[in-house]
Amino acid sequence: MSDSILVFIATVVGVAAGSSITWWGAVDLNRKQNFSIASAKFINGFSSEIAILNHPIAKQAGTTYNVLLEAFQRHNVAFIEFNVFVPKPLRAGFNEAWETYRKHSANFNQEWRGHEKMNHLCEYLATNDEEERNAKDLALQRLNRLLSYANVR
Repeated sequence: MSDSILVFIATVVGVAAGSSITWWGAVDLNRKQNFSIASAKFINGFSSEIAILNHPIAKQAGTTYNVLLEAFQRHNVAFIEFNVFVPKPLRAGFNEAWETYRKHSANFNQEWRGHEKMNHLCEYLATNDEEERNAKDLALQRLNRLLSYANVR
């Protein structure tokens, strides 16, 4: 083979390799940027409630249950929107963290306070200050676990 043919083949191979590397790099960068934007939006969906639960400004902030119940629809939307951005190997854990946050445990008394059936978030109900502190701590623990998926790179 002549030198010009070898140079041509080397050039084509080099251009193809460089193009592939550039394309994959751009795809990866785009994925990371989309994840970062989605993560920020997801975290913002919960930030007000975390701030209230961490540092209640006044008693009028309400109980843990009331704070979470009032924000539940927004939390649910944030969960649904972010779910597609969670890496597939972590998605089952993310969904489990969401279910743990929003549903009462199987051993939770469903007839608590005389209600025949309790709704989501009922595990955060409290009748006294100690139960309220426990409910707040439980909610923060579960929210932080859920939000930890927004920090995965």
